[in-house]
Amino acid sequence: MDKKVENFAWLLIGIIALIAVVVFVYSIFAGGTFYSFGYGPRVIVGGLFGWWLIMPIFAFFVMIFFVIMMFSSHGHDHWHNNRMDFKRSRAEDIARERFAKGEITEDQYNRIINEIRR
Repeated sequence: MDKKVENFAWLLIGIIALIAVVVFVYSIFAGGTFYSFGYGPRVIVGGLFGWWLIMPIFAFFVMIFFVIMMFSSHGHDHWHNNRMDFKRSRAEDIARERFAKGEITEDQYNRIINEIRR
């Protein structure tokens, strides 16, 4: 993963965790004061003031993080689904280069390609 993306992801996680802690602590100390008129406290979401707002925001940032992870390359070549395909393609590229330079004959090239694709 790119270092900037990784740093941004950790910063985002830290900010979300900080907001969650602040909301949780606030709900413990001031939970009964919000909408507490009449008979007893009528606190949003059973005493956890603000979670109805925080959770969708948290879910949004988690989705953004996963989209970034899906579309970043992580140092891998996504055109090849597994390492064997990548090795075969690279070996074929080397054989093609050697044939183009004249280092091997056409028969040798065909034999190498057939051997690789087996």
